[in-house]
Amino acid sequence: MKHLAFLVAGLAVLSMRQEACNPCSDADGDGYTTCEGDCNDADGAIHPGAEEQCDGLDNDCDGATGIGEVDNDLDGVSLCEGDCDDQNPAVYPGAGEQCDGLDDDCDGTVPEDELDADGDGVAPCAGDCNDRDATIYPGAKELCDGIDNDCDGSISPEELDRDGDGFSSCAGDCNDDSTAAFPGAPEQCDGQDNDCDGQLSEDEADRDGDGVAICAGDCDDTQAQVYPDALEVCDRLDNDCDGSTDEDGVCHRCDVIEGFEAGTWPEYPWDGGGIVGEEFAHDGVYGYTGEEFWSYRTDIQVGKPGDLLSMWTRTSADGEGRMYLGFDADAAGARSFVIAPNTGDIRFQDNPAYDFVSLGSIPQTFSTSTWYRMEVEFLGEGVVEGRLFSEDGTTLLNSIAENFGDELGMGGIAIRSFFGVAGDTLSGCASFAQGLTGASASGERTATTSSSLRRSGQGDDFANRDE
Repeated sequence: MKHLAFLVAGLAVLSMRQEACNPCSDADGDGYTTCEGDCNDADGAIHPGAEEQCDGLDNDCDGATGIGEVDNDLDGVSLCEGDCDDQNPAVYPGAGEQCDGLDDDCDGTVPEDELDADGDGVAPCAGDCNDRDATIYPGAKELCDGIDNDCDGSISPEELDRDGDGFSSCAGDCNDDSTAAFPGAPEQCDGQDNDCDGQLSEDEADRDGDGVAICAGDCDDTQAQVYPDALEVCDRLDNDCDGSTDEDGVCHRCDVIEGFEAGTWPEYPWDGGGIVGEEFAHDGVYGYTGEEFWSYRTDIQVGKPGDLLSMWTRTSADGEGRMYLGFDADAAGARSFVIAPNTGDIRFQDNPAYDFVSLGSIPQTFSTSTWYRMEVEFLGEGVVEGRLFSEDGTTLLNSIAENFGDELGMGGIAIRSFFGVAGDTLSGCASFAQGLTGASASGERTATTSSSLRRSGQGDDFANRDE
């Protein structure tokens, strides 16, 4: 028995040695020997012509593994196992989706928020707050469009149209709190630059700061005391813009210089002569005609800017004769404003030695036997204006001005008439222009002139001027 066991064992060893020495054996029983190309005779699934499996092996013994069996990116999943990008270890089935525009979990879709629909380089998951507009993304330049271009969660204040007029500040609205102001808006009389062109229209500017522009009725926007309904004061301006200047007696306090009360005229302090009588009166008492006489007085001095002389005069029945209202008078002569029915004009004259040197004249038609009022006002800097009013005393018929220059100074007054031209009620008015302080509690004007024209010896009329 002992010898039999040794015999069996020996035969087995012999058989093994024979197999090892046989290169064409089919150890895995797959029908292919190594001599026939079986590249792994220990695995029955591996032999020439076998179907490639997703196992990373060369199943068909063609010298290469099947396509997609190698895990190139070492993420543990090969292509044949479902890895949809075997060059990216972050991409494989079951991977977490990242904001990279890729199908990270290989489910066949890319999440919508990873797509850059507007092509601006930023997807919604990366912060693009409007992926339908390529001008909107984190870090984008803010545009004047009322949109959060840089996706910081806010819109620049200058992009907002606060007043709802269709324009923001960055779009040129120069006042975004007013619906009346925007580029191209019509200019209104409101002191605003309505059309935003950088300037107010000429008639909207309140240059004098009185609160009223030209378009609102300011008739002189260079004078702060001139605007509609302003207090009328004596300043040669139409303060209240009603079309009249220095109306309602604001400029003068007028007193009678001569009423021609005496029967034979003149009396002291006049030098000259004339005839006084009711037939020459405008006021129903007395008037005068001077015939061939000049009469003057020097105790009254006139000639300051704003001083004014006034006298009634009646033309003759035949239209002849003249009336002279003289100023700057003394014994050597005078200057005068003249109404001349006989030549049909009004004029100024120089009267040296009480002779006649005519200056400028203006044609004027006169009615016979008709009362008119003459007026002479001193405007300053040598300029004197003569005015002719109708028989109502207020309707201006004509006027003429003469510049006597530096030769004109303070002087007395003189009168003369001839050929039946009568005169009555010579008055003088002292200007309030230099001393007007406003209105009193009673509404009357208050003047602070140092003195007024008054007749010598009578407190309620005219006296010498303080110079």
